[in-house]
Amino acid sequence: MRSVLLADSFSLDEAGCFGRAVANRSLLRALIKCNTVSNVLIIGDKTLLKGVDKEIGKKVILLNSFIEVEECFEKYNVAAIIASDFASSYGNWIDYRNERELDLPVIAFTHSLSYQRFTSSIYKILCASPAPSDYILCTSDCALNVMSNLFEKVMKTINFSSQVPVLKKFPLPYECGENVSSVDRDDNIFRVLFIGRLDWQTKADLFILKSIMRRLDNRKDVRFTMAGAPDNPLYIELLKKELGPLGVEIITELDEEKKEELYGKSHIFLSPSDNYQETFGLTVLEAKHFGCVPIVSDFDGYRELVEDGRDGMLVKTIAAPIPSDLMRSQCLVNEAVYHGWWAGGVGIDPEHVVRAIIDLKDNKDKWREMSAAAAESIGQYSIESASGRFKALFDEFNGVKTGNRELRTEYPFKWNFLKIFNSHPSAIWKDQKVRLTPEGEAYLKKPYMLPQFLLFSMKISADDIRKALFLIKRGYGVEECIKRFVEPVCFSISLKNGLITIE
Repeated sequence: MRSVLLADSFSLDEAGCFGRAVANRSLLRALIKCNTVSNVLIIGDKTLLKGVDKEIGKKVILLNSFIEVEECFEKYNVAAIIASDFASSYGNWIDYRNERELDLPVIAFTHSLSYQRFTSSIYKILCASPAPSDYILCTSDCALNVMSNLFEKVMKTINFSSQVPVLKKFPLPYECGENVSSVDRDDNIFRVLFIGRLDWQTKADLFILKSIMRRLDNRKDVRFTMAGAPDNPLYIELLKKELGPLGVEIITELDEEKKEELYGKSHIFLSPSDNYQETFGLTVLEAKHFGCVPIVSDFDGYRELVEDGRDGMLVKTIAAPIPSDLMRSQCLVNEAVYHGWWAGGVGIDPEHVVRAIIDLKDNKDKWREMSAAAAESIGQYSIESASGRFKALFDEFNGVKTGNRELRTEYPFKWNFLKIFNSHPSAIWKDQKVRLTPEGEAYLKKPYMLPQFLLFSMKISADDIRKALFLIKRGYGVEECIKRFVEPVCFSISLKNGLITIE
């Protein structure tokens, strides 16, 4: 039996039913259930445990002072230090371990990875001299790929001896409880649900629903609901203006009970995520738990959570680099802005989404089979499975060595997302064959403002879209259009708005 010291609170001091807070609390529960862990030490006072159930509380020991932290390693036989996020204090704890000459590993998890400021965290980690037994646990293959790319990028800029911590895949657990996939649904209304952050700069561009619903105009029995925290008020107003008149229900007050109700009555979980911030996708597992079949973008960690055609459907994504003048300014704008730029460059075909929805709506037996498979598939992400992974991890630890702390400065803080996140999209705009849709033909004659122009700070205009559509109508492919100075993001914007389709 061993004790572990947590480098942070693992979100015990956070509220909310989305994202990192839910993930961290599930990780903590899995760690506590690990049968080789005797105690979990947390730095803080008893307010951290307010509202925590007895199962978590019975193994937790609170450390209320720095002196108690200093003494805990011998007193409680601490075998590992674990941080919920590599980007915060992970490097500091490696350095602390080395200074204390403690023979134990320092471990951290990945969550969102698309913030350029994390480059400084990578430097800090390398400067701290990681040991061969130090791990960064990546929530998906995409996350592992990103971390490999980031460390490779930064390692080229240093002139001292250091090593990259062991990068290992460790999927997030989902606390699913009892199976609820057999809930009764109204067969007369086919419900499509999106749940997540309502912010196109950090989650998904939901204006694709406009193109989807146009293609479903004669199917009044298909209803759309989107629900989530109103993180971006301007975006919420745009959604209400553009999608409200089409009958889309928009819910911004959401607790756990309401969330479960929505999953339980919906047939499809639709998430056209185009944001590089996403590296796992807990909402996909939540939907599958309720037998709500996911139709999601083939992007980031989503593709690992959905077996296409068996327990859900993946919709192909194609990504573009952002315009060069925006790339040049990327370090001068805030994080939400450049996230919006890069997300705006990811294209998802609404016609493919519509075909998937109609296929499942018109084939009830297929939907039922896929719904049952979705609910069955989440067992591999259970708390118990994660506890087993923790146990296996503890068995892998080796000895600890300190590293050299010399540093040569260079400025690697500007990222090209298509190089760093090159495993996220299905493909990059290069030589695809596309054709105009009837909407595209109409846009050529009468162009109008597209919502995504705001994401690109108005650097892309209707004239740019018309130029791309004109060349496509003339028979040019994507490669030929790019040679004629069409920004590749124009294809992604056109695809999202149903102006073109992929042949």
